[in-house]
Amino acid sequence: MHDVNSGLILAIECLYRGPSACVRINGAYTDWFNIRRCVRQGCVASPWLFNLFMNGMYDLKKYECILRMEELPVKCLLNADDQVILAPSVCWLQEMVNKMNDSVKKRGMKVSVSKIKMMVFERGESRTECDKLIEGEKVEQVKSFIYLGSLFTDDGKLDRDIVRKENTENEVNEDLLAIMNSKNVSRQACLAIHNEV
Repeated sequence: MHDVNSGLILAIECLYRGPSACVRINGAYTDWFNIRRCVRQGCVASPWLFNLFMNGMYDLKKYECILRMEELPVKCLLNADDQVILAPSVCWLQEMVNKMNDSVKKRGMKVSVSKIKMMVFERGESRTECDKLIEGEKVEQVKSFIYLGSLFTDDGKLDRDIVRKENTENEVNEDLLAIMNSKNVSRQACLAIHNEV
């Protein structure tokens, strides 16, 4: 199947056959319950299995609505379980969101609308209000969000991200200086920290 060794497929099936769990709340455990859909948290196979799910979810190659970054056509960004859908217009965005939702539903899952954010990149002072719905529930429109450690803003500028990163670096430097100036840290430890940074 898809050039994957049948022994590997069998091993993965055994990992996921009849899984159950319980939850610890304030030191007490709930009754055990069956888990029907999941990947195991902390399992080395989980990111790979999730990527297989995401790759098979829906075929963005069918879409002509693409953005170009230099010469590279970009339709979406995927990192672990985070997905960014890019569209050149509000109409295309709704169509792509509908397609994503349909694909998720076909696989017996549900999109958590409360975790989804939407942003319109625009130049100038005007801002477009965008009412996008998933299963009748409105998607929240934001003016900024952090993705892979970078701050994206609706004006498309990077100045706030640069300031944010500078502030973070300054905090780290202050913390390191406090350690280096501490009388409880040996000279040898200070040298080791200095050489590593």
